[in-house]
Amino acid sequence: MGVVHSHRSLIGQLSAFEMFMEPEAESVFWTADDWSSARALLGALYPAWWYGCSFVAGPCDDRDGALQMMERCAVTHAFIHSSRLKMLDESDLQPSEHSELKLRTVVCDYLPRPEHRANDDLSVTLNCVYGWPETGWIAGRCERWFKTEIGSIGRPAPGRSIEVIDENGNVLPPREVGRIAIHKSDPALFSEFHNTPQSAARSFVGNWFLTGDVGHKNEDGDLFIHHPLT
Repeated sequence: MGVVHSHRSLIGQLSAFEMFMEPEAESVFWTADDWSSARALLGALYPAWWYGCSFVAGPCDDRDGALQMMERCAVTHAFIHSSRLKMLDESDLQPSEHSELKLRTVVCDYLPRPEHRANDDLSVTLNCVYGWPETGWIAGRCERWFKTEIGSIGRPAPGRSIEVIDENGNVLPPREVGRIAIHKSDPALFSEFHNTPQSAARSFVGNWFLTGDVGHKNEDGDLFIHHPLT
């Protein structure tokens, strides 16, 4: 069952891309993710092209090979799935190795264990994001923009309509546990499931699309998940 996005989905993703990737005119992007995934396309490739940045197509077979490729191509920004983040995390590199690496920012999907991080020798900023193929990146952690409470997955990206609701679709106050949902008016929400419109209907409660996760918000808007993501 495929997810159908409209052209507006790309525009709706740009605020999250700017927040978590922090692109600049000379930025060079790369992803370790499958290019057919919504994470790579909507979260990295298409927004990078939108801003006129270069995007490198390169392998991700092992950590050293990936680092060599990023060094050779002067990659500055990367999206790396959390399952592959250990390529940059558990490193035994000597300080003199990969001294020409330009990598500045790594974005990965939500990490249930915050102790995972990019290698200190690389001086890399690690921003974690949360979302689904139907929604794209909707929230995340970005230390340059804001501090979040320990255990939070971050805050909603600008312009994204995320709330915690009850079984009837009512928005819950801070600290109350409910279903994490995104309003149907959200600019980057998917349009339908390919050839299965009835599945989309079952995914909504009133005007709210259910992500399938349960959690709460605190008074500052930090979002918390109450069970492991799959």
